[in-house]
Amino acid sequence: MKPSHYLEYAALRVVRAMLMAFPLGFSTALMGKLWRWLAPFNSRHNRVLTHLDWAFGDALSRSKKQAVTRAMWESLGRTFAEGLMIDRITSKPSRFMVEVPAFQEGWCKDADGAIIGTHHFGNWELASAATVLFSDKKLLGIYKRVKNPLAEQFFLDMRQDMYPGGLYSQQNNGAKRALEYVRNGGDMAMVADLRDGRGVPIDFFGMEMKVNPFPAALARKYNRPLYAAQMRRTKGVVFQLDMVEIEVSRTDNLKHDIHITTQRMHKQFENWIREHPEQFMWAPYRWSGRLDATQKPMTFDPSVLEL
Repeated sequence: MKPSHYLEYAALRVVRAMLMAFPLGFSTALMGKLWRWLAPFNSRHNRVLTHLDWAFGDALSRSKKQAVTRAMWESLGRTFAEGLMIDRITSKPSRFMVEVPAFQEGWCKDADGAIIGTHHFGNWELASAATVLFSDKKLLGIYKRVKNPLAEQFFLDMRQDMYPGGLYSQQNNGAKRALEYVRNGGDMAMVADLRDGRGVPIDFFGMEMKVNPFPAALARKYNRPLYAAQMRRTKGVVFQLDMVEIEVSRTDNLKHDIHITTQRMHKQFENWIREHPEQFMWAPYRWSGRLDATQKPMTFDPSVLEL
């Protein structure tokens, strides 16, 4: 390990200790305000505004886009703080509202396993909390590995209770473990909206984006229900679970079915984002990699779905 790994890990422990010293609401609000004030000095602030320009065009004024961007930074600041205190949040189930038919009548009653795909919205790290707090599901999670091994283990230790089925990185046979788990009747969740250069092209805000089709592939291959879910912040550290079952295409063309189903999931993500754009993480390169910083990605060609 590098010396920087130890410094980063020590910083995480110090920040957590400071946050834990105050009431939860105060700690997350303070971190949110700090991000709201400081993030606009970062180059990613202008990237967010550019992405909002591409996604919404004239539907949002420039002042509204500025307001959305600052609110997004505040939401991300809160999410960062909450990520260091997940155990403190999940210890109080009343912070989560889950009265949605797709969860109570669908997910909780799918005895043979089901798939959840979430996206970087609200507090995406808490999207699996409902499955532990309000159902008997033994959820398996897949995550993207953190470069610092000390920090990774730190985060895993805090999150393992939310994934009774295990928590595995994409780079550590996560896909293989998920295949076996779902095939045997288990439930799986993953963040599904990151750009993947080897993925399938889908329409996202009218522009082409390549994403990982794994959730749709599992649902189609093993004939399992597929759900889009998000943990929307309502106020402070209180969240509403939004969940919709996604229709899984089932024809004689497996590749086509996976592609169409992946598109349906991301169209649901887009619909949710349009309702609350300030809760979506707009900063990452989503469409054409680093070209996102300089030029608008190509318009989506729907003919790619006609395989």
